[in-house]
Amino acid sequence: MSIERDDWLPALPSGWAAVPAKSLFSLRSEKSRPDDVHLTPSQKYGVIPQSEYMEITGSRVVLNLVGSDNMKHVEPGDFVIHLRSFQGGVEFSQHRGKVSAAYTVLTPTPLAEPRFFRWLLKSERYIQALQVSVDQLRDGQSIRYGDFAKIDLPLAPPDTQRRIADYLDRETATIDALIEKQRQLSDALRTRRRAAVLARTGFLGVRPASAASSEPWLESAPSHWPRMHVRRLFDLTSGAGFPPELQGVTDEELAFYKVRDLGRADSYGRLGEPEDTISRETADKLRAKVLPSGTLVMAKIGAALLLGRIRVATRPSCIDNNMLALSPKSLLHPRYAAYMLEGLLLERLVQPGAVPSLNEKEFRGTVFPVPPLDEQREIADHLDRETAKIDTLIAKAERFIDLAQERRAALITAAVTGQIEIPT
Repeated sequence: MSIERDDWLPALPSGWAAVPAKSLFSLRSEKSRPDDVHLTPSQKYGVIPQSEYMEITGSRVVLNLVGSDNMKHVEPGDFVIHLRSFQGGVEFSQHRGKVSAAYTVLTPTPLAEPRFFRWLLKSERYIQALQVSVDQLRDGQSIRYGDFAKIDLPLAPPDTQRRIADYLDRETATIDALIEKQRQLSDALRTRRRAAVLARTGFLGVRPASAASSEPWLESAPSHWPRMHVRRLFDLTSGAGFPPELQGVTDEELAFYKVRDLGRADSYGRLGEPEDTISRETADKLRAKVLPSGTLVMAKIGAALLLGRIRVATRPSCIDNNMLALSPKSLLHPRYAAYMLEGLLLERLVQPGAVPSLNEKEFRGTVFPVPPLDEQREIADHLDRETAKIDTLIAKAERFIDLAQERRAALITAAVTGQIEIPT
């Protein structure tokens, strides 16, 4: 739902007021101090020390060592507008330190209870209003104080702000605990599913470059299954660029799948109706190969690669240049081929760099044990039945997570705009 910047607030309760953001937050322009620690603003963790962020996420952060005297000082209770705030809101800091000069640091005035505005400035409805206010900005650009100040904010009495903050602290902690349990359940079910597939395909996902023929991953497969390289089993096809002006058409002959479509498959891994279609004439102009129904597709660049999603195209289609198509040759039954590829540990086939990418040379040289076609069909039929049960349970857990996240977001917005009664 889109909203206008000037009408993002509903009717406020008696005793509340919509006030200019400048009356609640001033701009902190103080330069960093010699003993300030580097802070990292993040949508998930707020503003935390860089060292802590790297420990939590396992990611390296580029330290701002050059020109560090131009960084900005941050006090506990301050808020930081960072380069992705138009996506995830304004971040709250409980730490003293310094941030990049590209960020905007806000200090609450005495009228503003920081714990209340920590929730409000991350609420979905406020983020929508912020997006409208800065709709010309894109990822990597700064939101200035003047942009922030364009949006009026709700001001409740001080005791009400504190009660709402306490209430949201409690309620969201309960919801988050339920979500975490369902995530753990989903992860356990995925592990169980993978084990079921590996037990039937006899492949433990080890690259041939690091495995001798006597190692367990080969011994786990029956001896009458020959070992074959990917290049003998599949025809591999890379995708094509897809200009934005051609996207959004839904009534042409050919599906045009993008990486995001990989997340919208059914429990058998089959891709559904696409959001984009093209004609054969357009495919020729794009030099996009038309793939037959039954082709397997996967991501080959970006974080989606590490999710290991192998999907089946159910109609003639093309794919974008962040994907790879695998057309099984006559030695493979298509459904078995999809299960066989689930055995890959794709993280072992990823080239190092800022953006994960598939090492296609290593991938083409990967060895799989391959049963006869009649056994492939039997195995695929068995795994269809076994994984369908597990996939149903995974879908229920993920649906619970989606609903809980929706309730959490709705609760926050309703509370910070005075639309629900807060228990005393």
